[in-house]
Amino acid sequence: MVDSKTTKPTEPVVSGGLGDDASHSRRGSDTSNDHITKQTPETAQRSVTLKIKSARTKSINNVKSNWKWYLLGGLIFLAILLPIVFKVILPAIVQLIVNQQPLPVLGGSFLFQTPDSILCNLNTSFKSPLPASIQPFSLQLYNRATPTFTPWLTMQIGKIKVNGDTQIRVINQMQRITDDDEFTKWFGKFVDQEELDLDVRADTATINLGILESRPVLDKTITFKGLNLHRGIRLEHAQLVLPPVNGHNLKGMLMIPNKSPIAFGIGDYTLDVFAAGVNIGYITIKDTVLNPGDNLQALDGFIDLRVLVANVGAIINSMALSLADGMIEVTVTGRECYIHGQRSTLIENVLNHRSLIIHGSIATVAADLVGGLLMPQLNTGHGTNQGSAFIDAISTVFSNQTLMGNIADHWNKTKKKRSEGGTQRRMLGLGGHV
Repeated sequence: MVDSKTTKPTEPVVSGGLGDDASHSRRGSDTSNDHITKQTPETAQRSVTLKIKSARTKSINNVKSNWKWYLLGGLIFLAILLPIVFKVILPAIVQLIVNQQPLPVLGGSFLFQTPDSILCNLNTSFKSPLPASIQPFSLQLYNRATPTFTPWLTMQIGKIKVNGDTQIRVINQMQRITDDDEFTKWFGKFVDQEELDLDVRADTATINLGILESRPVLDKTITFKGLNLHRGIRLEHAQLVLPPVNGHNLKGMLMIPNKSPIAFGIGDYTLDVFAAGVNIGYITIKDTVLNPGDNLQALDGFIDLRVLVANVGAIINSMALSLADGMIEVTVTGRECYIHGQRSTLIENVLNHRSLIIHGSIATVAADLVGGLLMPQLNTGHGTNQGSAFIDAISTVFSNQTLMGNIADHWNKTKKKRSEGGTQRRMLGLGGHV
C-alpha cells in the first residue's frame, strides 16, 4: 500500500504579471517622470527652442530641395488670384466708390440758342479716397421712369484728375436736344415742382488708378430745387403807354424767382393775360434768362382797354379775396416763344399748357397806371385818346352804385370770414373751443 502524501497546492502564476524586473522598470519610469517634472523653466525653454530650430531647419532644407515645385505652386496661385483681383475685386471697389457719389448740382445753366440746342454749363463734384484719373466720357441726361433708356441731352466731360473732393465742370458746351418728348417731360417738372430729379448716366468712363484700369457705370438720380413758377411772380411796375407805340400800350417789370441752382434761358416769350377768365391782352418778355435768385424782367404788351372796361365788374368780383389783401392778380398762359427769331415749339409745348398767376400791389399798380394816364396823352394822329376813354369808363364804373354796393358787400363778407377764422384759431391756440 502506497502512503499518500499531502501536497501543497501551487500558487497560480498570473500571466503577464509584474516580476522583479517589471517592478524595477516601473520604479525606473517613476524616477524618470520625477526627473522631467523637476526640470527648470530655463531647461524647458531651451528644449522648445531646439525643437523649433530643428523644425525650421527641416523646412528650409525641404524648400531648398523642392524649390522648383514651390515656385510652380506660387505661380499657379498668382495666376488664379490676380485675375480675380484685377477683374472682380478692383472693379467692384471702383463701382462702389462711383455708386456712393452724390454728384450735387453746385450750379449751371441751360440757355437755348436755337429752338433745339442749348448752351450748357454745369458744376458738380466727385469725391475719391484715392488719387485717380478719369478719361473723357459722355454724360447722358434721361428720365428713369421711361421704360426704354432714351437720353434727351448728352454732355461731354473732359479728362479729370481726382484726389479727394474734386469739382467737375462743363463750360459753354453747345448740345442738341436729342429727344423732344423726354425733354418736355423733364422741363415740365422743372417748371412746376419745388424739387425734381435729374437722372444721369455714363457708361463709357474709364478710371485709372496708377497702371490699374476700371470701367464703372455711373447711373445716378440727382435731386435739386426747381423753378416752381406757380409761386412768387410779382408785377413790380406797370405803365400804360397811350397812344400805343408799335402796337404796345403797356410797359412794366416782372419779378420772377428762381430757387433752382440752374439758370434757364428761353428767349422771347409772349403770354396771354386773363382776368376773371377773360382775355384782356398779352405781354412779351424779351431775352428771358432766369438766374438763381430773384430776376427783374422787362415786359411790354397790349391791354385791350375796351374789353377790360366792359368786364371790370366781373374782374373786381373775381379778385375780391386778393383785393382784401391789397393785391391784384391776373393769370397768364404761354402763347409763343422765339429764340433769336426762330419759333421754339419745345418751350411752347410746356408753357402753353400751364397757367401762371402774377400778383401785384394795388398801391403800386394804381400809382403807376394813374401816373401814365395823367401824362399829357393828346391825339397825335394815332386815333382817339384811349387814356381819356379809359378814365371816363372807370368813372362810369365807380359811379354805378349797385355794382359798387355788391363789391363792397362781397368784400365785407370776405373780411368777416377771415376775422372769424382768425378768432377761432386764437381760441384754439389758448385751449378754448368753439
